[in-house]
This record gives sequence, structure tokens and C-alpha cells, in this order.
Amino acid sequence: GDGPLRLQWLDWRRSNITAVVKATNEQARAIKPHIKISAAVFRNWPSDRDSVGQDWKLWCDNGWLDLVCPMDYTESNTTFENFVTNQKTWAGKVPLIPGIGASASRSHLTPEHVIQQINITRRHGTKGFIIFNYGVPQAKELVPMLGLGITAKR
Repeated sequence: GDGPLRLQWLDWRRSNITAVVKATNEQARAIKPHIKISAAVFRNWPSDRDSVGQDWKLWCDNGWLDLVCPMDYTESNTTFENFVTNQKTWAGKVPLIPGIGASASRSHLTPEHVIQQINITRRHGTKGFIIFNYGVPQAKELVPMLGLGITAKR
């Protein structure tokens, strides 16, 4: 239900996940101070705080992440761009590296479509992008094709 116990449970779950992120940050930096800590997060921070307990804006605000990588897997460039726009705000000073769902459960993109989404990340000044899922087809076809053009070293 949506009663007060539900709200308490959501807070409890979110605070436990946040405690793990904070402890991971502190313990990893105690061993290796310059380590880079990232998280692959669900893409819609306001609703995902409750739906999956990820308060990744808080994690960014507190400096517990050095990179945040939302899983923006969609076949819609408009949806992808809307998420990247919002995520830049939510991430604040933490570099944003959106995930492109080349072959995720919710999206299967053509190489042209992947290139379009890479261009969206570049227009928004993100620190890069991630391709998911890196399997045999991506290794044999997509990645070499991207290397000939959009990701070629100049």
C-alpha cells in the first residue's frame, strides 16, 4: 500500500543502499585514495529513489561517486535526450557517462541509431558514453564500425 509504513520501508531501504555506497567510498579511498568510484544507475532518479532505492543524486552531491553511469537504454532518441538533459542536472559536478542500450533487454539499436545517441551525449557535454551489452555481435560489427568513424582517433 501507500501508507506510512510503506514510506518508512522505502526510507529504510534507500538509507541501507546509500550506507553501502558511502561505506564503499570511504573504505576504498582509505586503501587507495585516488581510486575512481562509479555506479551504473537506473535512469530516472526521482522515481528510482523509491522504485529501486537508488538515491544517486545524493551520492553525487556527497562526492561518493566520481562517475555516474545511468542505464539509458531506449530506442527513442527523444527519450534518451530528455534523460541526459535531466541527468546532467542531477549529477551536478560528477561526470555523467550515459549508457546506450545497443542490445539491452529494452532496446536493440542499429549502428546508425547508436551513432545518433553518441552524438546526443556529445551535444550535452557528457564525459563519454557506455555501450551495453558488449557481446559477440558488438565486438565483431558495432565497435569496429564505430572505430572507423565516430570514435576514431583523430
